[in-house]
Amino acid sequence: MYFVSIRLIRDATDSSRDDQVKVYRENNNIHVKYTDREVGSAVVTDLVLVTTGLSGYVESLLEFFVNDEQPFKQIQFNFPGFPMLLASRDSLTSEFRKQIGTVAAIVCESWFADCTQSFGDDWEF
Repeated sequence: MYFVSIRLIRDATDSSRDDQVKVYRENNNIHVKYTDREVGSAVVTDLVLVTTGLSGYVESLLEFFVNDEQPFKQIQFNFPGFPMLLASRDSLTSEFRKQIGTVAAIVCESWFADCTQSFGDDWEF
């Protein structure tokens, strides 16, 4: 199974406090498993998205990341078929965030290539 992993880094010297996101396709849905490690013990939440939801999720996550009052230090994306990406708040310009959204759309389209549905303009980030 292919999946997208995202790591939200609080402290580069202590990965035990990093939040982690695992995104994968199951049947005709996208599942997001978010593990929050700031609260002492890991709290895991699950979210189910429709076939076109990955770009919107990534867009929202990036907006939270760059605008948070108690920010993470870095964010790391591992998209299937692409090199690992490590970014800081300063490096995430709007153009860079748009490109990450494009990658999320490519991955999502690949996951659902077996579907006959046409996604049309829903892929805009």
